This record gives sequence, structure tokens and C-alpha cells, in this order.
Amino acid sequence: GFNTLLQAQRQRESLLRQILDTSSVAIFLVDLEGRITLANRRMHEMFGWPADTLPGCHYVDLVHPSEREIGRQRMMKLLSSEIVSVDTDRLYWRHDQTQFWGHLNGRSLFDANNLRQGLVGVIADIDVRKQNEQQLQLAASVFSHAREGITITAADGTIIDVNEAFTRITGYRREEALGRNPRIIKSEHRPP
Repeated sequence: GFNTLLQAQRQRESLLRQILDTSSVAIFLVDLEGRITLANRRMHEMFGWPADTLPGCHYVDLVHPSEREIGRQRMMKLLSSEIVSVDTDRLYWRHDQTQFWGHLNGRSLFDANNLRQGLVGVIADIDVRKQNEQQLQLAASVFSHAREGITITAADGTIIDVNEAFTRITGYRREEALGRNPRIIKSEHRPP
């Protein structure tokens, strides 16, 4: 009977490990001192650490140096139950000392007797999304601050946005131009 229980436990552990290692996000556990006790395969890949080397490391060492203190403070608040969870974008630090953006979800971890054991965290790599957001912000800034009149149209030619320079040059308010065709600015007094 005892051997059967051990075999069943090993099978459950193997199944859970396979599930963890199949995940597309980093999943990790942190003890009450802030040390990583378990990290799935994706976490090792995301941070560029060799397999099974993250356990024993301090979680805050994976946070970008510019955000390390904030990360440590939030972790301590979670561990002391001052806050229930963390759901934030954070700049992280890879093993090769390059940075990337991750979205962290963290919560307290309890055992079967409801005793606090530490924290469970999930990190999704959002580096591409952050780069796209920065490019969109730059494009929006150029659109807003350009001296030239800019018109953005849908595929059918309907105006979906104009910048301030367009309104200044043409005399059309933004609200007047939206939904119309750019031919509204065509002059009958000039050749094509």
C-alpha cells in the first residue's frame, strides 16, 4: 500500500511538472525570505538561466536594477498581507544583463492547512507589446505635432482622424471632417 501511494504521488508530481513546463508563461514560487523555490522551464528560458539554476536565487535579483527596490517593497507587502495581489508591468533583468518587459501576477501561497508558504508568481513576456506601444506613442506625437496637415482615412476613403495642422490649414474643425471624404478640401478654383 505504501509503495502504491508513493507511485501515485510521483505520477501526480510528474504530471504537474509537465503541465508547468508546457506553459507559455513563467511560473514560479517564492519562499517567505524571497528566494525562488520552484521555476518552470519557460521562466528559465525567459530569463536566460540554465535549467534548474533559479531555485535558491532571490526573486528581486531578476528585477531590473532601476525597479528592484519597488519590486522588493511589493514582495514584502504581499508576504505580510498588506496587499492581496500584484498585477503589474515590470522591467526585468536577464542572466546576460539585458532587459525585457514582463507582466507579473503574484499572490500569496498557502499550504493545505492554510499556512502562508510564500508567493506564487506568473510572468508573461510583453516586450514586443511594450515596443509597439512606444512606437504608437511616437507616431501619435508626430501626428499631433506635425506642421503639415495630416489626414487618416479608412480603406473606403472616409476620414477617421485629422491633426491640428489640418484644421488650421483647411479651416475645417475635426468634427466637421470626420466621416467625410478628403474631397471636401478640393477647390473649384484650382486645377487638379
